[in-house]
Amino acid sequence: MNRQNKKNRLSVIWLEFFGSMYLAITLLMTLAIASVIGTVLLQNQPYNEYRQRFGDFWFEMFEMMGLYDVYTAAWFLLILVFLVISTSVCVYRNTPNMLREMKSFRLHAKRKSLLAFHHKEEFTTKADISAVEQKISLLLVFNKYQYRRKENTVHTLIASVKGRYNKIGYVLTHLSIILICIGGLIDGNVGLKWKVMNNQVVPLVDDMVVSDVPDNSRLKPGDSLSFRGNRSIPEGSTVNAVVLDYKDGYVLQELPFA
Repeated sequence: MNRQNKKNRLSVIWLEFFGSMYLAITLLMTLAIASVIGTVLLQNQPYNEYRQRFGDFWFEMFEMMGLYDVYTAAWFLLILVFLVISTSVCVYRNTPNMLREMKSFRLHAKRKSLLAFHHKEEFTTKADISAVEQKISLLLVFNKYQYRRKENTVHTLIASVKGRYNKIGYVLTHLSIILICIGGLIDGNVGLKWKVMNNQVVPLVDDMVVSDVPDNSRLKPGDSLSFRGNRSIPEGSTVNAVVLDYKDGYVLQELPFA
């Protein structure tokens, strides 16, 4: 039982951590700064050009930080992963409550809770209750409020709401962030990085004829979810592969067409 309680507490702690607004804002700010760097510093250029421009010291420093290909750098992709998790936790925690609030008119509110509101007004009238209710109803309809009425032996409660479907914007905004981050992860060529780390693919540095490129430096058509490559095609000839730059080397991506 103690172990189960510890697991539950640990789950709550992790949910609180990943669902924290401070974490999400920090991740977004870091991504913004990284995007500025990726915009100012020309990306995916030959490493020799970077070395000539910055010198040996700063070249190696920027290379270690992955600034020559920011959007596929390991730290950038890791931030995207954390942002997907953080945003997903926010959607998981808040969406059910928002959906309930969108459907609820809070007809069970008590006088004590209403008096606890910061913005409130209380007054007495000698007018007939039915006339007061009619005026209130007309006023709410005129201002495009939706309302519900509940009567009991003590009082009559009229509850109104407006703009309750605006909360859908919160859900859609967070879902769009998740979708964009997943797209960034797919576009970041995570699969290729994983294969290079596990020596399944070996990038080439020396120039060679395409037909001489070994199998361990080739990617099959189904190996990559996305890629950006280039290839010069002489007039009158055909090719069935493109060259993918990888750091200071390259790999060959085979295409399912010529």
